[in-house]
Formats: sequence, structure tokens, C-alpha cells
Amino acid sequence: MSETSASATLLLVDDEPGILSALRRLFRPHGYQLLLAESGAAGLAELEKTPVDLVISDMRMPEMDGAAFLKQVRERWPNTARILLTGYADITSTVAAINEGEISRYISKPWDDDEIVGIVRDTLERQRLESENRRLAALIQAQNEELKDLNAGLEQKVAERTAELQQALGFVEQAHGELKKSFLASVQVFSSLAELRTGGAGSPLAGHGRRVADLARGLAQRLGLADGEIQTIMLAGLLHDIGKLGLPDDLLGKPFNLLSQDHRALVMKHPVIGQNILMAVERFKDVAQLVRHHHECFDGSGFPDRLAGTAIPMGSRILAVANDYDALQIGTLVQRPLKAP
Repeated sequence: MSETSASATLLLVDDEPGILSALRRLFRPHGYQLLLAESGAAGLAELEKTPVDLVISDMRMPEMDGAAFLKQVRERWPNTARILLTGYADITSTVAAINEGEISRYISKPWDDDEIVGIVRDTLERQRLESENRRLAALIQAQNEELKDLNAGLEQKVAERTAELQQALGFVEQAHGELKKSFLASVQVFSSLAELRTGGAGSPLAGHGRRVADLARGLAQRLGLADGEIQTIMLAGLLHDIGKLGLPDDLLGKPFNLLSQDHRALVMKHPVIGQNILMAVERFKDVAQLVRHHHECFDGSGFPDRLAGTAIPMGSRILAVANDYDALQIGTLVQRPLKAP
């Protein structure tokens, strides 16, 4: 563990003293400075007194739940990393925490000790890189201003400053690589939520998002699309069913052709709901557009906007093929699964 991580300050917030004691015993051997609070209000009071690097908060707490607490932390201390502890029944609240509190990660209870220690370590390291990225960006800005004032005759000084800038840019590129990993981790959070809501391991829908993403990526590559478009289509495949988080349990996984008219109407809302969830994250806006239209049909009979032909985005057309192909095989489109030869 780096010196920076070892000297970091963690704030642990939970209304159950037993949970706080367990977390304190877990993290104390790793050299962190630990602060404890038994409510969201007490947590805010601690933050007002002491600089904190990372907050771990339970979701279910009286008076102020984890989502509301972490939203205030984001607004008042935006550079403090935020992790949410949540149970399997807290899907809606977890989505709110992701959207409003912009949490770094969420961890399901009961947690795995090695996993939560690793998540905290990685989150603090990513926070350090983001801080370094901001410092280097400020350094580059200051050096650019200084370069404007240099006399044309100071060629040697310009050469020295240019070398320093090149070195700084190399550090920035490294930091941006870590931020890209953080973005992909957010995708995994959303994808895991959708998987959990539709039954998790053992459900016919288990792995559906990953299979659709892989099929769609393969089709996009065969069509010769640009790398950026292929990545957007793959992400949309992973997240295309995120809008089903709010559907009743008895509709998930039931073949579409067996649903009543009212139930079909509910299911047909999920592309728009999925778009609304994803639009909250700036880098998901292109993905959200593909998710909205992945049930449109070329003849205009699809939903939600009854687009037809080339009015449907290419990525959505690719997703529709991949989604229906997998749905036919797992039995969520028609009653009897159809296996590929």
C-alpha cells in the first residue's frame, strides 16, 4: 500500500454500531485514519470538522438515507470519494445514489472483506490520480501563460520549458488512462444493477446484456464502423435493459408474446426509462440514444417513436438484431426457446 493510501482518512457511516465495529476492525490494520458516525447528520458534522478522503455509507438509515447523505457530500465536498453499502432490495435507492450522489462504487451486503479492502484501495488511488491530473492541468495552464510572455530571443529557455511540458503531458495521458478505467467501472455498476434486478445468476436472463454487447460489437466490426461507434454500440448492448429496473417481478423474463396488453404497454416503456437513467451521465448520452431506439422496427411498427428505415440510428438497428437473436434463444421473445443450429 502506498504512503498516500495508508495515511488517508475514512469516514464510516452506519446506524448499526455492530456494522461500524466490523468496518473499523477490518480497516484499522491497513493504517487508515478512521472516523465513525451513526447517522447522516453526524457524518456531515464530522466532515465539517475534519478533511476526509473517502466516505463509506450504508443506504438504509433513519431520517437521512445513504443516497441523500452522499448527495450532500458530493455538493459540499466534491473531492471526497463516496462508496455505498446496500442490500439486494435497495435497487431503486442505489440508482438514485448513483445519479444524485455520483458514488464511486456500491458494495452489496454482506460484503467480502478482501473485496471491500481492494475497492477502497483502488478508489483512493484513482482519487490520487485525479488530484494529480488537476495539478498537472493547472501546471500546463500556468506554463502556457508564461510561454506567451517569453522573448523571441530566449530560444534556450523556450526549449527547456517545452521539454517540461512534454513530460507533464505524459503524466496527464497516464492519468487520463486511469479515468477511462473509472468510466468503464461505472458501466459495470449499471450493468450489474440490471443483471441483479432480472434475477442474477441462474435466471434465463443471466448474461443477456454481455451476449448482446458481444454480438452487436461483432456485427459493427463486420460492417466496418469506426472504433468509436463500435465502442458506443457495445456499451449500449451492456446497458440496453437498464430501463427494466422498475418493472414488476412477474414481468421479468416472461415471453413478450404471452403478456397482456397492459403488461406489454409497461414493458414497452423501458427504452425511454433507460435513456432517462443514462442521460444523467454526460459520457452516456450517445449510448442513451441507441438504448431509446433499440426496439424500433425497419417498417415503422416498433417503439417508442415508431421510427422507420434509416431514421433509426445504425447502432440501434444493430442492437435490435443482436437483442432479438439472444431473446429467441433464451425464451423471452416467444414461449419456446429457439436454439441456433
